Amino acid sequence: MRICVIPDLHNKIDVADYIINEEDAHVDEFVLLGDYFDDYNDTPEDNRETGLFINEFINNDKFKFLIGNHDLHYIINHAPYQCKNSYEDEKFNAINEVVSEDAWEKMVWTHIRDKWLFSHSGIIATDGVFNQEEHDGKLNLEIKMLLKLIFLFHLNLVMVALSGEEIVKMSYLMQKQKISNTIKCMVILYLLNGIALNM
Repeated sequence: MRICVIPDLHNKIDVADYIINEEDAHVDEFVLLGDYFDDYNDTPEDNRETGLFINEFINNDKFKFLIGNHDLHYIINHAPYQCKNSYEDEKFNAINEVVSEDAWEKMVWTHIRDKWLFSHSGIIATDGVFNQEEHDGKLNLEIKMLLKLIFLFHLNLVMVALSGEEIVKMSYLMQKQKISNTIKCMVILYLLNGIALNM
């Protein structure tokens, strides 16, 4: 199998279009490694155009789109995921006007083809062994948990109603699922925020 790998576009969709047109007849698969958005002195319109480029190919089985850090903050508009000096609310709005939730969900953290493992910026391996389902599942679980917390926080339902027993159960679940320390800290902060708001 012949694979064409396209890394970090950062809005240079003219380059990507050129490569795709040149290589399409010669390769079986295109793997785009993420960081589609954000460039020096770019505009919301530049990023919107990149979103349209993604839409053009995201449903084509010949293309695999991986998630990079400069994409994640346009999937999740939350400060800990924002790349400094790159993220802008105006760009977030322009991108999400054209990139649907379904399109975001088609993007993956890792991709394996034959003996090749593709990732934007690294992997987590347990005892030197990489398990794609476990790796991607863990990242997806953390994102879902964070989104749920943000949703609850913004609705002022900040889990204050949880009993002590339920909080202990939640802590146990996070430990069992090996949730990252970042997410654990955010849970605690949201709980404390909720308690402060309701005092």
